[in-house]
Amino acid sequence: MRNTRLKAIPCTISRGGFSEERVFTFELNGEQYKGIASRRHMWTAEGKPLESGEPPVGQEITGLVAARVLEVDAAQTAKVSIPDGEVVTLPLTQLVDRPSEVDDHVPV
Repeated sequence: MRNTRLKAIPCTISRGGFSEERVFTFELNGEQYKGIASRRHMWTAEGKPLESGEPPVGQEITGLVAARVLEVDAAQTAKVSIPDGEVVTLPLTQLVDRPSEVDDHVPV
């Protein structure tokens, strides 16, 4: 049974400044939202977890970033938490099912 609170947002993914860091970008209210998180919270467009070398340096790929639904209102918009620590509001139609679960524990 799928967890209806654990979703993903289609995005583009590029490399960040550190080996495990990735930059994700998606449309939010007509603008481009850009965040940074561990690759462990992202998948390729085919639903596979990002490998350590993905995407190659200087390139970007289409993929998914994890999102946790916090609430849904009557207008069918969802308030979601994303891996960079932000909470954003977007249409429910922008969310898709997660390909697989992510580790909820943050390494210390």
